[in-house]
Amino acid sequence: MRETESADRRLSRRAVLAGVAAASAGLGGCITVNPRVEADLSGSNVFTDVSVSEPWVNGLVEASVSLTRESTRQGAIRELVVTSQSGSGVWAGRVDPTQTTVSGVLFPQRGTATLAAADNNGKFVEAVTVRVSGTRVP
Repeated sequence: MRETESADRRLSRRAVLAGVAAASAGLGGCITVNPRVEADLSGSNVFTDVSVSEPWVNGLVEASVSLTRESTRQGAIRELVVTSQSGSGVWAGRVDPTQTTVSGVLFPQRGTATLAAADNNGKFVEAVTVRVSGTRVP
């Protein structure tokens, strides 16, 4: 088989993702493309950034959360928790000492959620409101 034939037969990553997205939408409802997360972190002593990890979602938005060095270095932050607008738990995860970025944090697909930080005793330290949006595709 020639190289051009083999290249023609391979699906690009985008084509595969589009197929998966279409199948997911057909089986489970709408998907959201270009999801965005926004949070006012200007007064935060714990959080420095929240950013989306994936270009489309069917359900939960995966994000990375960046923490201040001071909050983790002093051992203050050991757990992050995300709750939905209705108060239901969406995601929880541990933070290792000196860890300043937590990947795979999950947020609801649309609306607002609360991102909270707790210390190693489970005591609340700080919370911020995160707004999640994007373009819904039926």
